[in-house]
Amino acid sequence: MTEASSSPTRSSPTRTALWAFSRGVPYGEVPDWVTESLRASFPQLRVIVSSDGETILREIAEAEIFISWALKPEQFAAAKQLRWIHSPAAGVTQLLFQPWLSIAPGIAIFIVVFAFNMVGDGLRDVLDPRTTE
Repeated sequence: MTEASSSPTRSSPTRTALWAFSRGVPYGEVPDWVTESLRASFPQLRVIVSSDGETILREIAEAEIFISWALKPEQFAAAKQLRWIHSPAAGVTQLLFQPWLSIAPGIAIFIVVFAFNMVGDGLRDVLDPRTTE
């Protein structure tokens, strides 16, 4: 029997989740009940909630989970064990500085939908006996 199978009740390793927020952003602060709920639901998870830039840079080195509006380059460089990032603004810089990434697919979708609409109108004009003049 291996050691892993001989002790099934062994506790899982502690993981760190860092939740960075901005105090000046409306709805940006994390309510206390959310952090308490996470701690109660996941006892192996060390939850750190902070808005202080120095604390975030210090704690992100050991964090495996990062939750924030945006991940700054200096934070990403300091992250040694980061496995999961949740950030609503993750792709915003690409859309701001490389707009063709969203404009080209949008134009392609427009052309396809417009073509199907024109084909449908043409088929209706040809096949519908009520539209004869």
